[in-house]
Amino acid sequence: MQTHPETTIALFAQVVLWWALVGAIYLAGRGPGRAARARAALAAQQRPALGIAAVCLAAGILGARLDPGRLIGAGIIAALVYVEALVGLALAAGIAGFDALPVAHARARHQRAGRAVALLVALAVAGGVLGLVLGAVGQGVILSVAHETRPAGEAVHLGAADKGAAFFALLQGAGFAEETPYRLVIVSLVWRLAGGTRAPRRGRGLAIWAGALAFAAYHLTPLDSMYAVFWQYPIAQFTASLLIGLVWGWLYTRRGFETAVLAHTLSDWLPALLFA
Repeated sequence: MQTHPETTIALFAQVVLWWALVGAIYLAGRGPGRAARARAALAAQQRPALGIAAVCLAAGILGARLDPGRLIGAGIIAALVYVEALVGLALAAGIAGFDALPVAHARARHQRAGRAVALLVALAVAGGVLGLVLGAVGQGVILSVAHETRPAGEAVHLGAADKGAAFFALLQGAGFAEETPYRLVIVSLVWRLAGGTRAPRRGRGLAIWAGALAFAAYHLTPLDSMYAVFWQYPIAQFTASLLIGLVWGWLYTRRGFETAVLAHTLSDWLPALLFA
C-alpha cells in the first residue's frame, strides 16, 4: 500500500510534538510545584516505557522483512510510542486501584505469572473476535442504512504469504501505535480527570467513550494511512471503529494495556490469517 505524503508528515509532526511536550515537562520540572511532580511521575515510568518501546521496535523489525523503508518507519514509531507510553503510564499510575501493566508486574514479582499470561491470551483472543464481529456487523448495518459503498479490495493483506510477519507488523502498527495514544493516554487521562484518583469506578465509562470516539475519528485523518479509502464510506467506518474502540477501552480498564494491545492485533490479523 502506498503511503500518502500527508501521512508521513503527520507521523513526523506527532513525534516532534510528543518529544517537545515531554522535553518541556522535564525542563519546567527543575523547580518546585506541579511541574516538578509531573517530571517525577514521568521519570518513574522510564523503565516500563522503554520496555514497551523495545517490544514495539522488535515487532516492527520482525514485520518489516528487511525492507529498509519499513525498518526506518519501525524505529520512528517506536520512538513515538516511547514518549506516549511515558505520559500514559504516568497518568494511569494516579488512578486508584488500577494497574496498566498487570502481566508485566506479575512476572516481575513472580506472582502467578503463568496465570496472568494465560488470562491475557484468553481475553485477548475473545476480545479480538468480539471486536472483529462488532465492527463487521456495525459497518454492514450502516453501509446499508447510509447507502454507502465500501470499495472492493480495500483490505491490506500485510504479507499474505508470510502470516508471521503480518502479525508482527500489525502488533506494532495497530497494537502499540494505536492503543498507546487512544487507550493508555486518552482513556487514562479522562478517567483520572473524572475522578479515578479517588474512586476508580467514577469516570470509567466516560473515559472508554472518549478513547473510542478519538480512535474512530483518527481513522478519518491523515494519521491513518488508509484515511482516503475510509472517506469513501465515512459513517460506516466511524461506527465500526467506535464499536471496536469501546471493546478495547473496556479491556484496557479491566485487564490493562497488554490485553488491549494483543486483542487489537488479533482482531486485525485474524482476517488475514483465515481469508488472505
